[in-house]
Amino acid sequence: MAIKPINISILATPNTTASNLYGLFDVFSSVGFGWDNIVYARPAEPRFNVRIVAAKREPFRCAGNVPVSPHCSVEDVADTDIVLVASLNVPT
Repeated sequence: MAIKPINISILATPNTTASNLYGLFDVFSSVGFGWDNIVYARPAEPRFNVRIVAAKREPFRCAGNVPVSPHCSVEDVADTDIVLVASLNVPT
């Protein structure tokens, strides 16, 4: 029985910290199939459909000059179950 994946949108901005952005993406992308794949050597379906969302779809560089290629823009997101805002590096 296939489980419908939960849609997660991770918001990225030029002030987003790369480690948090890509860490969240990596962890949520592996939920559901990482364990079965590693422990039992069998394929499984991911539990989350994870995408990086930004104001615009064009690539940009976030904090630390790390490249980000968003999957879509905020305007492209018609439906999502969870929105995560990655931590921000805001100069004081």
